[in-house]
Amino acid sequence: KVTPGAREAHVGTGYGDRTLYALRPYDGAVLWTFQAPANNGFEGAPAAVANHVYVATLGLAPEVYALEQATGAVTWHTALPSTGSRASIAVAAGRVFVNIDAHELYSLNALTGAVQWSAHTSSGTSSQGSSPAVAFNKVYVGSDDGLYAFDVATGTLAWKHPIAAITGFSSPVIVASGTAVPLVLISAADMKV
Repeated sequence: KVTPGAREAHVGTGYGDRTLYALRPYDGAVLWTFQAPANNGFEGAPAAVANHVYVATLGLAPEVYALEQATGAVTWHTALPSTGSRASIAVAAGRVFVNIDAHELYSLNALTGAVQWSAHTSSGTSSQGSSPAVAFNKVYVGSDDGLYAFDVATGTLAWKHPIAAITGFSSPVIVASGTAVPLVLISAADMKV
């Protein structure tokens, strides 16, 4: 369900009421809303790129949505397995990256929503709140047993750095300027970076 409004939008999410809100940044006026189907909600942050807002749901029938930034109208939606995603969306290279609770990273075509590839991370059982980060032709994501780096185009595992403590709730951060060497940072449940 979409309630349209003015064109200028800034987006926020809400889980309990299943509603994605587009708010005007100057005064907080609601420009449009989008409501997820019953038994689903939004937990991760959306991404706004190229006149679209991308967001994933968590729940009994989870999906990834591409919405028109100006109106909230649905451009496409793609079903997700398991219970969906509690992580934020990443968008790069014409792809939408979604880390789901079933310990899988998905790459979707940003224009059509078609699944391009999926890749497994750990075989753990904890929820996965690690939001993907994209740089250097790789997509990085934390899981129960470490930090994973996948090739953006193919989903092939480029490398994995094992970490004994759970990193599935931490999101990687890329530092590419101001340092002599680019860095990928992630924290773990043992309170180390």
